[in-house]
Parts: sequence; C-alpha cells; structure tokens
Amino acid sequence: MIRLNLNRFLTLGFFAALIIGIAVPLQAQDEDAGTPPYGMEPLQAYSLFYENFRIKDYQMAEMYGEWMLVSQPRELEGNPRFELDTQYRRMIQVYAGRAEQESDPAVRAEYYDKAVALFEDAYALFSAEEVDLFEWKVFEGQFFQQNYANIRNALDRTYDAYQEAFDLDYQRLTEISDGYYVRILLENYANTNQKDEALAMIDLVEPIASPALQGVIDAARNDLFDSPEERIEFLAGQLEKSPGDITIMAELAELYEETGERARAIELYTQLYDQDPSYDNTYRLAQVKQGDADYSGANSLYLEAFDLTEDVDQKKEIALEVSSNFQSVDNLQQARRYARQAQQLDGQWSKPAEQIGRIYAAAVSQCTQGRTIEREDKTVYWLVLDYFEKAKRLTSSNSSSLDRLIGQYTAVMPTTEDKFFNSWTTGESFTIDASINACYGWINESTTIR
Repeated sequence: MIRLNLNRFLTLGFFAALIIGIAVPLQAQDEDAGTPPYGMEPLQAYSLFYENFRIKDYQMAEMYGEWMLVSQPRELEGNPRFELDTQYRRMIQVYAGRAEQESDPAVRAEYYDKAVALFEDAYALFSAEEVDLFEWKVFEGQFFQQNYANIRNALDRTYDAYQEAFDLDYQRLTEISDGYYVRILLENYANTNQKDEALAMIDLVEPIASPALQGVIDAARNDLFDSPEERIEFLAGQLEKSPGDITIMAELAELYEETGERARAIELYTQLYDQDPSYDNTYRLAQVKQGDADYSGANSLYLEAFDLTEDVDQKKEIALEVSSNFQSVDNLQQARRYARQAQQLDGQWSKPAEQIGRIYAAAVSQCTQGRTIEREDKTVYWLVLDYFEKAKRLTSSNSSSLDRLIGQYTAVMPTTEDKFFNSWTTGESFTIDASINACYGWINESTTIR
C-alpha cells in the first residue's frame, strides 16, 4: 500500500510539474529572440513548434517557432531533414491561423501583415538553388486565395503568384490537380477579356490538357471570341474535333446565316435535319426554305414539324406559316384551309382572321386578272372587311395597320350606285360563291351588304 501511494504521489507530482512547465512559457519570454525560448535546445524547441503546428495550436507554435525566423538556421543538429524554407511556410500558416483566432480587427490585420511579409523575407533570403521557387509560388497563390476576404488585393496577388508559377514551369502547373491552377488563370483572363494572354496560355497547355481543363479552354475561347467571324473560326475548329455535335452545328449555321454565308448555313441546317429530324431542326430548315422562296419544300417541313409538337402555340404558328406559303403560290383554297386551322387552334387569336381577309382580297386580284373589275367582284370586299374588323376586335395591340386596311377596302367596296343597279339592299345577307363568278365558287361564304 505504501509503495502504491508513493507511486501515485510521484505520478501526480510529475503531472503537476508538467502543467507548471507548460504554464510558464505562456508568461515568460526569452530576451534573445534569436535563441529558443526558456533556454531550450534548438531541437527541443523545434519539436515543440512542429507538434503544436501539427495540432493547430497556433499560439504555442508561434512562441516556439519565431526564433527560427531570427536565427535562420540552415541546419538543425539531430534532425537531418530540417529545411528552413519549410519552417517559413509553416510560420506563414501559423500567423494566418493566429489571425483567424483573433476577434480584434487590428490584431488580426497585424498577423496577416506578418504572414505576407514572410513571403518577401523568404524570397530575399533563399536562392533559387536552395528552394523550389515554383513550389513557393503555388503556395503563395494558395495563401492569398484562401485569405482573399481578409487581405487587400489578395485576388490580384493570387493571380500574379499562379502566373509566376506558370512562367516557371507551365507543364508542371498544368499537371497539378487536373489543371486547377491553370483553370483559375484562364477563367480570369476570359472574365477580364485579356484575349492575347488567354490565347498564348491555351497554345501552351492545350496539347497536354486533361478533359476537365479542355472544357475550361473551350469555355474561355467561347467567352473571348465575341465577333461573328471569330466565333465562326472557333466553332468550325470545335466541329472538326467533335463532328456531328448538334449544338455546335446549330450555332455555326446561325452565324453563317448572320454573316451572309447562306449556302453554308443551309448545308448545316440540312445536316442537322438529316441527323436529327427533331421539331427544332425541322422547323428551322422549313424557315430557311421559306426564306429562299421554296414554299413547297417549306410547307412539307412545316407539316412534319406540326406533327412533332403538342404545343398549341407552335401548331397555330405553323398553320399560319403554311397558309401564307400557299397564298404566295396562289393556292388560295389551301391558304384558307390552314388559316382556318390556326383559327380553330386559338379562337381568340387575331392573325388568322386577318390572314383570311387578305386571302379573300387576293382572290379578287386573282379572279380579275386580265379584265376589268366588276360590281360583282367588289362584293367580295364586304367579306374582306368582315374579317379585318373581326381581327381588330380580337387584337389587344395597336391596330393601326388594320385600320389602314379597313379604310383601304371600305373605299373600294360597292358604291350606292352599284347597289342600286343590282338591287342590293344594305343589311341583307349576301353569299360570295359561283353565282358571282365561277372563280369565287370555292369561297362559298355569306356576308352582309354594307
């Protein structure tokens, strides 16, 4: 029992001494900053520094590590792997860690200043033969990137450091972390429109770029090439690397069309349709053919697109385009058929009514071609006016164009004299059909004598 009590006493005494030994350094400071604190041997002080650094006790690490910054030992007896530049990097992290722990903004700023100053001290102290300058520049960029919110101009320092690392060994930087640091530089160049710098970097790294970095390169080029001509050159190159890429082909075709290279645009639009006859590709090629006055080809594609969508708005627009194309080739019966289809799809849409009015007006021109217009021909204008007025009632926008049309056809409808000689009474029903002229037989629709 006595032996056990004595052992317990000695053990308690040891821990008490240890506690006192730990507590003392928090209050005392060595007068000579260039020597380890409290008369310790360098190896002992370094060991305490490293252990506290490892467990992120930055307050203790600061106390046991600062002497190395003053004495600058290149070697440490008992530790053959000691490297002074490594301790500088660790002390930079220690000062940043101390800053994060401080609530006083002034004290926090002082610690960040001390960390930043160590970079300049290290670059002045170590020669290129002593340290890996590339490694230091990457570390510097990481430091400013991580602490950008607390250090003035930190992002600029980040980009500068990574750029210096790139200039020292671009292949090495490209290979680190799947090209992460090169990606940061490229994105910054693209965002700040530094085109020449970005392109020079791309020329160097693209041959060795990983898939992730290649995606950033493509995005950077995409942002940098803003004029149609530049984008055409870029997209053409992308298409060579990715033949059949629908997204690239679509944008390139639109750019060709925008720059007047219509033959190339049509070639690509056709390839898109052949490769993927989706609604978008079919509708787009129909528009191209319509623009080239290939109304038959356009309508064939429009009707394909009509069957490829369930969207009522898309269907009604297609029906009206088909109607317009049939009118362009003087097939007025078919033109009316598809205008009526558009009307059935949306009974509150004004455009089909306006379109039918135009079709009936065109019927008069078609039926009187090569002869003088008669009183009977003018009766069709009553029906034309019915549709224009209906369109005006349905439209919610400015109807000045409809007002002009109504005024135009009101002026040419049968006059009072015309009605007198033909015994037409205002307000009575009147049918536009073959009884007027065989040419109007397909209309077969009633109106009111005006």
